[in-house]
Amino acid sequence: MSPNKPIIIFDGMCNFCSGSVRFVLKNDKEGRILFITLQSELGAKLLLANDLDPGDAVSFLLIKNEQAYTQSDAVLEVIKDLSAWKWLSIFRFVPRPLRDSLYRLVARNRYHWFGKRESCFVPSKEQKARFLE
Repeated sequence: MSPNKPIIIFDGMCNFCSGSVRFVLKNDKEGRILFITLQSELGAKLLLANDLDPGDAVSFLLIKNEQAYTQSDAVLEVIKDLSAWKWLSIFRFVPRPLRDSLYRLVARNRYHWFGKRESCFVPSKEQKARFLE
C-alpha cells in the first residue's frame, strides 16, 4: 500500500459504489486516489482495523494521510481531491449528524435503488494499477 496516496475501500458489488469509483477515476486526473473493494481480503482487514463491519451497508472508508474517514466525512474528503468538484466541500458546513443521516439513507437503500452486481467491479486495463488487492 502507498501511505502517500488516499485509499478508498468500497463495495465492489454495489452499482452506486462502482459508479462513484468510475466518477473518481475520471475526475482524479493525477491518479492520486487508490481503490480496494471491501470484498477483498485487504479491504476487509482495513475495515475491521477501523472498527467497521465489512458486511455493513454503511461501510465506506477513506484512508488519507494515515487518518480514517467514514460516511459523509469520507465523501467530502474525496471531493476535496477532485479539482473540478472541490466547490462541493461547502457541504462540510452542514452539521455532520444531518450529512451522515443522508449518507446512511442512501447506503442502506443503495442495492434497492441502484442494483447489485453479480460480481465485483472489474477495472479496465488502464485503471488496474490504481486498485490494490
